[in-house]
Amino acid sequence: MARSIRRPLALVFLTGALLVLGSGSALAQADEGDALFQEKCSGCHTIGGGALVGPDLDGAIDRRGGADATQAFIVDPAGSAMPNLGITDAQAAALVAFLAASATPAETTPAETTPAETAPAEPTPTAGSGDADRGKNLFEGRSDLDGGGPSCLSCHSVAGIGALGGGALGPDLTGAYAKYNGETGLVAALTTVAFPTMQPVYTGAPITEQEARDLAAFLAQAPQATRPGGSAWKLFVLSIGGVAAFSGFALLVWRSRLAGVRRQLLRRPNPRQK
Repeated sequence: MARSIRRPLALVFLTGALLVLGSGSALAQADEGDALFQEKCSGCHTIGGGALVGPDLDGAIDRRGGADATQAFIVDPAGSAMPNLGITDAQAAALVAFLAASATPAETTPAETTPAETAPAEPTPTAGSGDADRGKNLFEGRSDLDGGGPSCLSCHSVAGIGALGGGALGPDLTGAYAKYNGETGLVAALTTVAFPTMQPVYTGAPITEQEARDLAAFLAQAPQATRPGGSAWKLFVLSIGGVAAFSGFALLVWRSRLAGVRRQLLRRPNPRQK
């Protein structure tokens, strides 16, 4: 009789222990997801704080179609505006656990105001606290960034900064102010180095918040700027001039070398002559 009582009690204690261990594991996974979110996601997203560069992720698991679908999307966001951050399956699972733990309970979020159905407000181009002139100087490299990083012009072009428009390694930033949800989104993206291609360059040379605000103010004016006319023709003429100058230089160098070779050949005795 005593044995029959002890066995159910043991099962109860074992079940309780497993539940405690499981909840502890879930909490640890959510904590890992929190750290990953701050490192890789917070530059573009909030959870319940509104849209930044990307949408508010409160309720994202339900909108994506469940935890498994959300995890798969984080690992491979092909076909969307989100870049592939190289997140592993384990990291994605931790992020999903963090999103689930941070989500607003469904009953407290009215259906008519869910983030999925509320479009972000169109940013006002003149809004913000940055200085557009300082931002232009920073963009062009006339003023150095405090962290020592390269100027934006090294990789990006934008309307209103000269005939050639800047670098071509990165996208044109003429419409970046609206694309990244105004000053709020741009400052978040620039100060947290949200873009994978920028991370190797600016992680050790961060852009300050004020520099980001100044750059945002400059980019806010970019859609109203116009590119100087004839940029393509100027680039073509410069290219032709560069090729001509190089060809002329090469011709002079090789001509002098060939002349020296001819002189040496003429000075050598002809073995057929005695």
